Amino acid sequence: MEVIVYSADSCIYCKKQRDFLERQGIDFVEKDIRKSKDSLNEFKELEGKGTPLTIIKEDDEIVTKITGFNHKQLVQVLQL
Repeated sequence: MEVIVYSADSCIYCKKQRDFLERQGIDFVEKDIRKSKDSLNEFKELEGKGTPLTIIKEDDEIVTKITGFNHKQLVQVLQL
């Protein structure tokens, strides 16, 4: 499983999600859409509406997209 989080440095909920994932020991890649044009373009291609946008992939296929910091959905999807 691969976890990718599209975030913005000024986003409070992005920080909460980052802290949550780190406390749970979940490996993830964070892509700041304000600092990287490539990350912003990927975010747009994924039809992102807000940050954090979390993408869960299995075998290089997107299986889940979560917009915002949704603790309950993260726990369920990541089986914590």
